[in-house]
Amino acid sequence: MHVTEAKPHGAFVLAQLKEIADRGAAEALRGADVTVERAQLPAAGAGEYYWADLIGLPVRNLNGVELGRVAGLIAAPAHDVLRVAAAGQEEEAAREQLIPFVEPILREVDLAGGRITVDWEADY
Repeated sequence: MHVTEAKPHGAFVLAQLKEIADRGAAEALRGADVTVERAQLPAAGAGEYYWADLIGLPVRNLNGVELGRVAGLIAAPAHDVLRVAAAGQEEEAAREQLIPFVEPILREVDLAGGRITVDWEADY
């Protein structure tokens, strides 16, 4: 589909699609996933990351202990939160930690090196 117009509307974006002629057809798409080819996204700025780039990265604390891998993120009102599945466990049974994705807890995101460093302990 092709977007002919888009504008912010609170926490959402309202979009007019070329292929959708009326409100009924638009209502049928409510809740549908919207995807964009990676090449169409602008480059992330300094200290900005696309969530897709973070998912799967190992998360280590300042002592070098691997806490797990990023299983997803949560958009919370104050700041985003990493969902980190515990290292060495099957995904279905993995213990999950919720780690605030904000300084001073977040110490480094190294996309080139493939890791995230946090000031967080395994037993939190």
